Amino acid sequence: MLVNNAAALAKAAKAFAVPTILTSVIADRGGRIFPQITDVFPGQEVIDRTFINTWQDEKVVDAVKATGRKQLILAGLWTEICVAPAIQALGESWDVTVVTDASGGTSVEAHEVAIQPMIMAGANMMTWLAVAAEWQRGWPRTCRRAFGGARAACRRQRHRLPLGAAVAQHAGAKDAG
Repeated sequence: MLVNNAAALAKAAKAFAVPTILTSVIADRGGRIFPQITDVFPGQEVIDRTFINTWQDEKVVDAVKATGRKQLILAGLWTEICVAPAIQALGESWDVTVVTDASGGTSVEAHEVAIQPMIMAGANMMTWLAVAAEWQRGWPRTCRRAFGGARAACRRQRHRLPLGAAVAQHAGAKDAG
């Protein structure tokens, strides 16, 4: 379920042209990102960090700042590590949202305990579907509008209503196991 939720979040981000930064942890030792996510962003660089706290990696922080956005939306395989930098980002006045169902801990308890300090520090907790709904804002916002009217881009994305397509893809993946 975690991989399906993370892939759905990635597809929604791409459909709405939300800047997305991918990081891994020592990829050559098994810290690669799931292909269901990297396949959504073919050719995009994955920043292979050596810091446990992503927010201490200058290359990552520079990439985030280069987006020009003020809101940081985080999801990661291990909530206790990949998403914990939310606390430091909040301390630097970022508006942080943690996508809880696209993140997971080493156990359910670890995940739940890890998000508590983030909540106390002011992070917003949302599901991937709630985040996608905020990006879409309303049913009239179609893929063509998200891509500035580029019909060809929408055909490549196979979306007319990105949120509806993401939900359908997610449901199909869930039913398939």
